[in-house]
Amino acid sequence: MLGNCSLDQNRLSAHRVSGFGSSGFGLSTFERNEKAKMEHALALNSLESAVYDYTAKLEEDSFSGFGTEEELQLVRQKLKEMKDWLEDMPNETSVEELKQKRREVVESSSFIKKSSPIRKLKNRKRQKEELENELSNPGNAEQKNPGLTLENIWNSNACHPHLTLSEPVQLSDSKLSKSLLVVKHNKKKSKCSSVFAVHPIPKTSAGIFYYEVTILGEATDSTEMPYNKWH
Repeated sequence: MLGNCSLDQNRLSAHRVSGFGSSGFGLSTFERNEKAKMEHALALNSLESAVYDYTAKLEEDSFSGFGTEEELQLVRQKLKEMKDWLEDMPNETSVEELKQKRREVVESSSFIKKSSPIRKLKNRKRQKEELENELSNPGNAEQKNPGLTLENIWNSNACHPHLTLSEPVQLSDSKLSKSLLVVKHNKKKSKCSSVFAVHPIPKTSAGIFYYEVTILGEATDSTEMPYNKWH
């Protein structure tokens, strides 16, 4: 009886190992199949998301300015190929093949990531040139902003008693005529305030403008400074 019992236990152990059941040391055939289906579904979903996300960005012109028309056309062509392939995707397509297809989609637009820093620098330079042109030709700014009202002014009399406000001084520059306003403390316990300009700062068509400041000290208060109000 003891020998038969030992034999039955050996058979039971062998069955558990060969079947890879949940009570054994691995996955059963059913569980392996389900895991494979899940991995395949995730890879397919990732590919489809990439294709339709890039397609939407192209339709919204989100990639405009980041590549040449030839580069953008290659992206459109790759996306069309992927859409056609997805519609007639073979049933036996492997997970690795789906991942490779997704990499192809991403790599087709890799020029966007590479050119992004350069494009940003060019855009900033272009915006600064537009601003300098508007400041040197006030008529252009008025034509772009016909409803602009000149309501902000410098007012030394309205300055806080613990601050000294120097009126704007015109500085000559080979490229640009600048106005300098100096606000400095004249007491140990001084106050801070926002300052209004005598003319609204010109903006480009994108609503972006540049101005130069000189930092004389460093503050520790993170509270936003209110306009026309002391704190």
